[in-house]
Amino acid sequence: MKSSSADAAALLERVERFARDEVAPTAAARDREARFDRAIWRGLADTGLLRALLPEAQGGLGLGFEALSGALRALAEQGGDLSLCVSLAPALSIMNLVIARRGTDAQKTRFLPRLVSGEWVPAVAFSELPHGANPKHLATRAERHGDTWIVDGLKAFVTNGTEADLYLVMAITEEKDGRMGFSAFLVERSAPGVAVEERMAIDFVRAAPHGIIRFKEVRTPEENRIGPLHGALAISRKLREGEDAIGASTIAGHMARTVGLAASLAAGAVGADPDRAEALGALRALAEQATAQADRVAALWPTRMGSVEQRGSREDERFLATLLAGRETARLFHERLGALLQDLSPKPDSDLERAVRDLSLSRIGGGAAKREMVRLGQRLAARAGTVPPTSRR
Repeated sequence: MKSSSADAAALLERVERFARDEVAPTAAARDREARFDRAIWRGLADTGLLRALLPEAQGGLGLGFEALSGALRALAEQGGDLSLCVSLAPALSIMNLVIARRGTDAQKTRFLPRLVSGEWVPAVAFSELPHGANPKHLATRAERHGDTWIVDGLKAFVTNGTEADLYLVMAITEEKDGRMGFSAFLVERSAPGVAVEERMAIDFVRAAPHGIIRFKEVRTPEENRIGPLHGALAISRKLREGEDAIGASTIAGHMARTVGLAASLAAGAVGADPDRAEALGALRALAEQATAQADRVAALWPTRMGSVEQRGSREDERFLATLLAGRETARLFHERLGALLQDLSPKPDSDLERAVRDLSLSRIGGGAAKREMVRLGQRLAARAGTVPPTSRR
Protein backbone atom coordinates (compact mmCIF):
# COMPACT_ATOMS: atom_id res chain seq x y z
CA MET A 1 0.00 0.00 0.00
CA LYS A 2 1.35 3.40 -0.96
CA SER A 3 2.27 5.89 1.71
CA SER A 4 3.18 8.75 -0.63
CA SER A 5 1.57 11.97 0.51
CA ALA A 6 1.89 13.21 -3.07
CA ASP A 7 -0.46 10.49 -4.33
CA ALA A 8 -2.99 11.27 -1.60
CA ALA A 9 -2.73 14.99 -2.32
CA ALA A 10 -3.28 14.39 -6.03
CA LEU A 11 -6.44 12.37 -5.31
CA LEU A 12 -7.70 15.07 -2.95
CA GLU A 13 -7.11 17.77 -5.57
CA ARG A 14 -9.00 15.83 -8.24
CA VAL A 15 -11.95 15.15 -5.94
CA GLU A 16 -12.11 18.76 -4.73
CA ARG A 17 -12.11 20.07 -8.30
CA PHE A 18 -14.79 17.61 -9.36
CA ALA A 19 -16.90 18.45 -6.30
CA ARG A 20 -16.75 22.19 -6.98
CA ASP A 21 -17.14 22.07 -10.76
CA GLU A 22 -19.50 19.14 -11.35
CA VAL A 23 -21.25 18.04 -8.16
CA ALA A 24 -22.15 21.30 -6.42
CA PRO A 25 -23.75 23.11 -9.40
CA THR A 26 -26.34 20.35 -9.93
CA ALA A 27 -26.80 19.05 -6.37
CA ALA A 28 -29.97 21.03 -5.62
CA ALA A 29 -31.64 20.05 -8.89
CA ARG A 30 -30.82 16.38 -8.42
CA ASP A 31 -32.25 16.56 -4.91
CA ARG A 32 -35.50 18.15 -6.12
CA GLU A 33 -35.86 15.54 -8.82
CA ALA A 34 -34.63 12.66 -6.61
CA ARG A 35 -32.33 11.84 -9.51
CA PHE A 36 -29.26 9.62 -9.53
CA ASP A 37 -26.92 10.88 -12.27
CA ARG A 38 -24.85 8.25 -14.06
CA ALA A 39 -22.62 10.93 -15.59
CA ILE A 40 -21.74 12.23 -12.13
CA TRP A 41 -21.00 8.67 -10.99
CA ARG A 42 -18.67 8.02 -13.92
CA GLY A 43 -16.99 11.38 -13.43
CA LEU A 44 -16.38 10.55 -9.80
CA ALA A 45 -14.84 7.26 -10.89
CA ASP A 46 -12.53 9.23 -13.19
CA THR A 47 -11.08 11.05 -10.16
CA GLY A 48 -9.83 7.68 -8.86
CA LEU A 49 -11.99 7.78 -5.72
CA LEU A 50 -13.64 4.41 -6.37
CA ARG A 51 -10.28 2.70 -6.88
CA ALA A 52 -8.33 4.54 -4.18
CA LEU A 53 -7.99 1.63 -1.72
CA LEU A 54 -7.58 -1.19 -4.20
CA PRO A 55 -4.05 -2.51 -4.79
CA GLU A 56 -2.44 -1.55 -8.06
CA ALA A 57 -2.55 -5.20 -9.19
CA GLN A 58 -6.36 -4.92 -9.14
CA GLY A 59 -6.42 -1.61 -11.00
CA GLY A 60 -6.38 0.55 -7.89
CA LEU A 61 -4.29 3.42 -6.56
CA GLY A 62 -3.02 1.48 -3.55
CA LEU A 63 -3.71 4.31 -1.09
CA GLY A 64 -4.64 4.04 2.58
CA PHE A 65 -7.95 4.76 4.27
CA GLU A 66 -6.71 8.12 5.55
CA ALA A 67 -6.33 9.35 1.96
CA LEU A 68 -9.83 8.09 1.12
CA SER A 69 -11.26 9.68 4.26
CA GLY A 70 -9.87 13.09 3.39
CA ALA A 71 -11.22 12.88 -0.14
CA LEU A 72 -14.68 11.83 1.06
CA ARG A 73 -14.78 14.69 3.54
CA ALA A 74 -13.87 17.15 0.79
CA LEU A 75 -16.53 15.70 -1.51
CA ALA A 76 -19.23 16.19 1.14
CA GLU A 77 -18.10 19.69 2.16
CA GLN A 78 -17.46 21.16 -1.27
CA GLY A 79 -19.92 19.15 -3.34
CA GLY A 80 -22.85 19.77 -1.03
CA ASP A 81 -24.43 16.46 -1.99
CA LEU A 82 -24.73 14.00 0.87
CA SER A 83 -26.86 11.76 -1.35
CA LEU A 84 -23.86 11.04 -3.55
CA CYS A 85 -21.81 10.17 -0.48
CA VAL A 86 -24.55 7.82 0.71
CA SER A 87 -24.48 6.01 -2.64
CA LEU A 88 -20.71 5.74 -2.39
CA ALA A 89 -20.66 3.97 0.98
CA PRO A 90 -22.01 0.55 -0.12
CA ALA A 91 -20.15 0.77 -3.42
CA LEU A 92 -16.78 1.32 -1.76
CA SER A 93 -17.51 -1.35 0.82
CA ILE A 94 -18.52 -3.99 -1.75
CA MET A 95 -15.44 -3.35 -3.87
CA ASN A 96 -12.87 -3.13 -1.10
CA LEU A 97 -14.20 -5.29 1.73
CA VAL A 98 -15.94 -8.03 -0.21
CA ILE A 99 -14.81 -8.55 -3.79
CA ALA A 100 -11.18 -7.43 -3.39
CA ARG A 101 -10.65 -9.31 -0.14
CA ARG A 102 -12.97 -12.31 -0.34
CA GLY A 103 -13.62 -12.75 -4.04
CA THR A 104 -12.05 -15.34 -6.30
CA ASP A 105 -9.64 -14.26 -9.02
CA ALA A 106 -12.41 -14.82 -11.55
CA GLN A 107 -14.80 -12.60 -9.58
CA LYS A 108 -12.21 -9.83 -9.28
CA THR A 109 -11.47 -9.99 -13.00
CA ARG A 110 -15.12 -10.01 -13.96
CA PHE A 111 -16.59 -7.40 -11.63
CA LEU A 112 -13.96 -4.96 -10.37
CA PRO A 113 -13.11 -3.25 -13.71
CA ARG A 114 -16.77 -2.45 -14.34
CA LEU A 115 -17.24 -1.15 -10.81
CA VAL A 116 -14.14 1.01 -10.43
CA SER A 117 -14.71 2.57 -13.86
CA GLY A 118 -18.19 3.68 -12.88
CA GLU A 119 -19.77 1.61 -15.65
CA TRP A 120 -21.67 -0.40 -13.05
CA VAL A 121 -23.30 0.73 -9.82
CA PRO A 122 -23.40 -1.86 -6.99
CA ALA A 123 -25.84 -2.29 -4.11
CA VAL A 124 -26.00 -4.30 -0.89
CA ALA A 125 -29.25 -6.28 -0.73
CA PHE A 126 -29.26 -7.57 2.85
CA SER A 127 -32.15 -5.75 4.56
CA GLU A 128 -35.79 -6.81 4.48
CA LEU A 129 -39.12 -5.45 5.69
CA PRO A 130 -39.80 -4.64 8.43
CA HIS A 131 -36.70 -5.38 10.53
CA GLY A 132 -33.82 -4.27 8.31
CA ALA A 133 -30.76 -6.52 8.27
CA ASN A 134 -31.44 -8.27 11.59
CA PRO A 135 -30.55 -11.89 10.71
CA LYS A 136 -33.21 -13.26 13.05
CA HIS A 137 -35.91 -11.90 10.76
CA LEU A 138 -34.46 -12.45 7.28
CA ALA A 139 -36.47 -14.70 4.96
CA THR A 140 -34.68 -14.66 1.58
CA ARG A 141 -33.41 -18.14 0.76
CA ALA A 142 -31.04 -19.74 -1.71
CA GLU A 143 -31.35 -23.45 -2.52
CA ARG A 144 -28.59 -25.34 -4.27
CA HIS A 145 -29.25 -27.47 -7.34
CA GLY A 146 -25.93 -28.84 -8.56
CA ASP A 147 -23.75 -25.90 -9.56
CA THR A 148 -26.64 -23.43 -9.41
CA TRP A 149 -28.34 -21.63 -6.55
CA ILE A 150 -31.99 -20.53 -6.75
CA VAL A 151 -32.38 -17.22 -4.87
CA ASP A 152 -35.88 -16.27 -3.79
CA GLY A 153 -36.90 -13.32 -1.61
CA LEU A 154 -37.71 -9.63 -1.23
CA LYS A 155 -35.09 -7.09 -0.15
CA ALA A 156 -35.83 -3.54 1.03
CA PHE A 157 -34.01 -0.32 1.95
CA VAL A 158 -31.52 -1.18 -0.78
CA THR A 159 -29.30 1.87 -1.30
CA ASN A 160 -28.72 2.34 -5.06
CA GLY A 161 -31.24 -0.46 -5.52
CA THR A 162 -33.24 1.06 -8.35
CA GLU A 163 -30.06 1.92 -10.29
CA ALA A 164 -27.82 -1.00 -9.44
CA ASP A 165 -26.23 -3.26 -12.04
CA LEU A 166 -24.90 -5.68 -9.42
CA TYR A 167 -26.42 -6.77 -6.12
CA LEU A 168 -24.64 -8.37 -3.18
CA VAL A 169 -27.41 -10.56 -1.78
CA MET A 170 -27.45 -12.36 1.56
CA ALA A 171 -29.70 -15.42 1.74
CA ILE A 172 -30.38 -18.35 4.05
CA THR A 173 -28.51 -21.40 2.78
CA GLU A 174 -28.67 -23.65 5.84
CA GLU A 175 -30.95 -24.26 8.79
CA LYS A 176 -30.04 -26.69 11.58
CA ASP A 177 -31.60 -26.99 15.02
CA GLY A 178 -33.28 -23.63 14.60
CA ARG A 179 -30.07 -21.87 13.63
CA MET A 180 -29.67 -20.38 10.19
CA GLY A 181 -26.58 -20.09 8.04
CA PHE A 182 -26.32 -17.29 5.47
CA SER A 183 -24.30 -17.03 2.28
CA ALA A 184 -23.60 -14.09 -0.02
CA PHE A 185 -24.09 -13.97 -3.78
CA LEU A 186 -23.18 -11.53 -6.53
CA VAL A 187 -26.35 -11.21 -8.61
CA GLU A 188 -26.45 -9.19 -11.81
CA ARG A 189 -29.41 -6.92 -12.51
CA SER A 190 -29.83 -8.57 -15.91
CA ALA A 191 -30.46 -12.01 -14.39
CA PRO A 192 -34.01 -13.32 -15.09
CA GLY A 193 -36.19 -12.92 -12.00
CA VAL A 194 -34.57 -9.72 -10.68
CA ALA A 195 -37.04 -6.83 -10.55
CA VAL A 196 -37.36 -3.43 -8.91
CA GLU A 197 -40.73 -3.51 -7.15
CA GLU A 198 -40.70 -0.01 -5.70
CA ARG A 199 -38.57 3.06 -5.22
CA MET A 200 -38.84 3.89 -1.52
CA ALA A 201 -39.65 7.50 -0.67
CA ILE A 202 -37.15 9.00 1.78
CA ASP A 203 -37.41 12.54 3.16
CA PHE A 204 -33.67 13.19 3.03
CA VAL A 205 -30.72 12.28 0.76
CA ARG A 206 -33.38 12.09 -1.94
CA ALA A 207 -30.94 11.62 -4.82
CA ALA A 208 -29.64 8.38 -3.28
CA PRO A 209 -32.16 5.87 -4.67
CA HIS A 210 -33.49 3.28 -2.22
CA GLY A 211 -35.57 0.43 -3.49
CA ILE A 212 -37.46 -2.77 -2.81
CA ILE A 213 -35.97 -5.48 -4.99
CA ARG A 214 -37.59 -8.82 -5.81
CA PHE A 215 -35.46 -11.90 -6.46
CA LYS A 216 -37.88 -14.46 -7.83
CA GLU A 217 -36.32 -17.86 -8.45
CA VAL A 218 -33.14 -16.21 -9.68
CA ARG A 219 -30.67 -18.79 -10.98
CA THR A 220 -27.21 -17.88 -9.70
CA PRO A 221 -24.13 -19.96 -10.55
CA GLU A 222 -21.97 -21.29 -7.73
CA GLU A 223 -19.12 -19.20 -9.14
CA ASN A 224 -21.06 -16.09 -8.09
CA ARG A 225 -21.23 -17.11 -4.45
CA ILE A 226 -18.68 -15.04 -2.55
CA GLY A 227 -17.03 -15.65 0.79
CA PRO A 228 -17.41 -18.72 3.01
CA LEU A 229 -20.43 -20.97 2.61
CA HIS A 230 -22.93 -20.20 5.40
CA GLY A 231 -20.54 -17.45 6.61
CA ALA A 232 -22.10 -14.25 5.27
CA LEU A 233 -22.73 -12.76 8.71
CA ALA A 234 -19.01 -12.00 8.90
CA ILE A 235 -19.32 -10.16 5.59
CA SER A 236 -22.32 -8.27 6.94
CA ARG A 237 -20.34 -7.09 9.97
CA LYS A 238 -17.45 -5.92 7.79
CA LEU A 239 -19.79 -4.05 5.48
CA ARG A 240 -21.44 -2.30 8.39
CA GLU A 241 -18.06 -1.30 9.79
CA GLY A 242 -16.92 -0.05 6.41
CA GLU A 243 -20.03 2.01 5.81
CA ASP A 244 -19.82 3.46 9.33
CA ALA A 245 -16.19 4.44 8.80
CA ILE A 246 -17.01 6.03 5.43
CA GLY A 247 -20.01 7.75 7.03
CA ALA A 248 -17.79 9.31 9.70
CA SER A 249 -15.83 11.10 6.99
CA THR A 250 -18.81 12.24 4.95
CA ILE A 251 -20.83 13.43 7.95
CA ALA A 252 -17.82 15.43 9.15
CA GLY A 253 -17.61 17.13 5.75
CA HIS A 254 -21.35 17.75 5.69
CA MET A 255 -21.22 19.31 9.16
CA ALA A 256 -18.44 21.66 8.10
CA ARG A 257 -20.48 22.79 5.10
CA THR A 258 -23.59 23.25 7.24
CA VAL A 259 -21.71 25.52 9.67
CA GLY A 260 -20.81 27.88 6.85
CA LEU A 261 -24.36 27.96 5.50
CA ALA A 262 -25.86 28.49 8.97
CA ALA A 263 -23.39 31.29 9.73
CA SER A 264 -24.46 33.15 6.57
CA LEU A 265 -28.14 32.96 7.55
CA ALA A 266 -27.63 33.86 11.21
CA ALA A 267 -24.94 36.52 10.75
CA GLY A 268 -27.24 39.45 11.52
CA ALA A 269 -28.84 37.80 14.54
CA VAL A 270 -25.68 36.48 16.16
CA GLY A 271 -24.22 39.87 17.02
CA ALA A 272 -27.19 40.84 19.16
CA ASP A 273 -27.76 37.45 20.74
CA PRO A 274 -24.98 35.86 22.81
CA ASP A 275 -26.87 32.56 22.99
CA ARG A 276 -26.93 32.29 19.21
CA ALA A 277 -23.29 33.31 19.07
CA GLU A 278 -22.48 30.51 21.50
CA ALA A 279 -24.51 28.04 19.43
CA LEU A 280 -22.65 29.03 16.25
CA GLY A 281 -19.31 28.72 18.01
CA ALA A 282 -20.35 25.32 19.34
CA LEU A 283 -21.29 24.19 15.83
CA ARG A 284 -17.85 25.11 14.57
CA ALA A 285 -16.22 23.27 17.47
CA LEU A 286 -18.37 20.18 16.96
CA ALA A 287 -17.62 20.10 13.24
CA GLU A 288 -13.92 20.21 14.06
CA GLN A 289 -14.42 17.45 16.61
CA ALA A 290 -16.19 15.33 14.00
CA THR A 291 -13.23 15.79 11.66
CA ALA A 292 -10.80 14.70 14.36
CA GLN A 293 -12.95 11.65 15.08
CA ALA A 294 -13.11 10.75 11.39
CA ASP A 295 -9.31 11.03 11.23
CA ARG A 296 -9.05 8.74 14.24
CA VAL A 297 -11.37 6.19 12.63
CA ALA A 298 -9.25 6.31 9.47
CA ALA A 299 -6.05 5.81 11.44
CA LEU A 300 -7.52 2.80 13.24
CA TRP A 301 -9.01 1.30 10.08
CA PRO A 302 -5.95 -0.80 9.04
CA THR A 303 -6.51 -2.91 12.16
CA ARG A 304 -10.05 -3.63 10.92
CA MET A 305 -8.88 -5.08 7.64
CA GLY A 306 -7.93 -8.33 9.33
CA SER A 307 -10.23 -11.10 10.42
CA VAL A 308 -13.35 -10.68 12.51
CA GLU A 309 -11.57 -12.53 15.30
CA GLN A 310 -10.38 -9.10 16.44
CA ARG A 311 -13.86 -8.43 17.80
CA GLY A 312 -13.55 -7.83 21.54
CA SER A 313 -9.90 -6.71 21.42
CA ARG A 314 -8.68 -3.36 22.73
CA GLU A 315 -8.23 -2.14 19.14
CA ASP A 316 -11.79 -3.18 18.41
CA GLU A 317 -12.90 -1.25 21.49
CA ARG A 318 -11.07 1.90 20.42
CA PHE A 319 -12.54 1.72 16.93
CA LEU A 320 -16.07 1.15 18.22
CA ALA A 321 -15.79 3.89 20.84
CA THR A 322 -14.60 6.37 18.23
CA LEU A 323 -17.49 5.56 15.90
CA LEU A 324 -19.97 5.94 18.76
CA ALA A 325 -18.34 9.22 19.76
CA GLY A 326 -18.95 10.45 16.22
CA ARG A 327 -22.66 9.68 16.56
CA GLU A 328 -22.78 11.60 19.83
CA THR A 329 -21.05 14.55 18.16
CA ALA A 330 -23.62 14.51 15.34
CA ARG A 331 -26.46 14.41 17.88
CA LEU A 332 -25.09 17.42 19.74
CA PHE A 333 -24.52 19.22 16.45
CA HIS A 334 -28.16 18.70 15.52
CA GLU A 335 -29.31 20.11 18.87
CA ARG A 336 -27.06 23.18 18.63
CA LEU A 337 -28.13 23.78 15.05
CA GLY A 338 -31.76 23.83 16.15
CA ALA A 339 -30.94 26.40 18.85
CA LEU A 340 -29.11 28.60 16.38
CA LEU A 341 -31.84 28.51 13.76
CA GLN A 342 -34.73 29.04 16.16
CA ASP A 343 -36.99 31.67 14.53
CA LEU A 344 -34.54 31.75 11.60
CA SER A 345 -36.01 29.09 9.34
CA PRO A 346 -34.00 28.43 6.18
CA LYS A 347 -35.79 29.22 2.94
CA PRO A 348 -37.50 26.20 1.38
CA ASP A 349 -35.31 24.44 -1.17
CA SER A 350 -32.26 26.45 -0.09
CA ASP A 351 -28.84 24.85 0.35
CA LEU A 352 -29.18 25.23 4.12
CA GLU A 353 -32.66 23.70 4.22
CA ARG A 354 -31.33 20.71 2.28
CA ALA A 355 -28.25 20.47 4.50
CA VAL A 356 -30.36 20.48 7.68
CA ARG A 357 -32.74 17.91 6.22
CA ASP A 358 -29.94 15.60 5.09
CA LEU A 359 -28.34 15.76 8.53
CA SER A 360 -31.11 13.36 9.58
CA LEU A 361 -28.93 10.67 8.01
CA SER A 362 -26.79 10.68 11.15
CA ARG A 363 -29.76 9.37 13.14
CA ILE A 364 -30.20 6.21 11.10
CA GLY A 365 -29.14 3.08 12.92
CA GLY A 366 -29.79 4.55 16.34
CA GLY A 367 -31.05 1.23 17.68
CA ALA A 368 -27.94 -0.62 16.55
CA ALA A 369 -25.73 2.14 17.97
CA LYS A 370 -27.52 1.87 21.32
CA ARG A 371 -26.92 -1.87 21.38
CA GLU A 372 -23.24 -1.31 20.63
CA MET A 373 -23.08 1.28 23.42
CA VAL A 374 -24.59 -1.28 25.81
CA ARG A 375 -22.04 -3.90 24.76
CA LEU A 376 -19.22 -1.43 25.21
CA GLY A 377 -20.41 -0.55 28.70
CA GLN A 378 -20.82 -4.22 29.63
CA ARG A 379 -17.32 -4.97 28.35
CA LEU A 380 -15.85 -2.15 30.43
CA ALA A 381 -17.76 -3.25 33.52
CA ALA A 382 -16.67 -6.86 33.11
CA ARG A 383 -13.06 -5.86 32.75
CA ALA A 384 -13.25 -3.56 35.76
CA GLY A 385 -14.67 -6.43 37.80
CA THR A 386 -11.51 -8.45 37.17
CA VAL A 387 -9.18 -5.73 38.50
CA PRO A 388 -8.10 -6.20 42.14
CA PRO A 389 -9.54 -3.46 44.43
CA THR A 390 -6.07 -2.14 45.28
CA SER A 391 -5.42 -1.52 41.57
CA ARG A 392 -8.54 0.58 40.99
CA ARG A 393 -7.30 3.76 42.68
